[in-house]
Amino acid sequence: MLTPEQWRRSPPSQIGLFRGATATEARHLWPFCLFKPSPAFAPFLLSSHKRMIWRAGNRIGKTEHGAARLIFFALTRPGTRYRALGPTFQHTVDVIGAKLKKLIPPEALAPESTYDSARGWKDKLIRFRNGSTIQIRSYDQDAIAHSGEALHGIWCDEPPPPAILDENLGRLMDFGGWMLITCTPINAPCAHLRELATKPGWREHVITFSEESAPHYSAEQIAARIAECMATPSTYGQRIHGDWEG
Repeated sequence: MLTPEQWRRSPPSQIGLFRGATATEARHLWPFCLFKPSPAFAPFLLSSHKRMIWRAGNRIGKTEHGAARLIFFALTRPGTRYRALGPTFQHTVDVIGAKLKKLIPPEALAPESTYDSARGWKDKLIRFRNGSTIQIRSYDQDAIAHSGEALHGIWCDEPPPPAILDENLGRLMDFGGWMLITCTPINAPCAHLRELATKPGWREHVITFSEESAPHYSAEQIAARIAECMATPSTYGQRIHGDWEG
């Protein structure tokens, strides 16, 4: 695993998801080709495992890494279908939608796919020129809104309620698709996810907030954040270590 200093010094052409891309390819992939996975996420970011939970502390970048995984699959597997989910409509606009907008290469988007900072992605659907799509859904919609076509992959940002989780898992059967859940277990029902993490077929990765897992912050920033979280011990274990309980 790279040290934080090695990570900071390494160019995306060496450790990015499209490392080794030619200059021409990099131009077509900008800005996604500039994304550098954290050393803590890199070993399993593009895992072929079908069911994963990434449980992590705050500010590690789990949402950005979830978005990067979704985009990578959409870009490299033409004609495939995906879905991104978040707790509320506003979350899908301000957090999920913004992360996707930040990373998706403009040249990869179909002309009709546009993003508005107030309303999110047009028609709650991202269309790529290669035929791939990413649907946008939220947990505050009825479960029936999560039915529909078969999908190749689903990313849930924060814990999905049981009914929403079940409906989305059903979308993956036809293609043997994957599901990724990224979460910091705070202020959300997690008992069903905690049980799910122990079931056969599911794989859980737990990432603690540290300089190694969040090298985009300095050691001083990491220390200050940890000290700040220590002032609220009821959530310290969740915000720093991604614990199921405070």
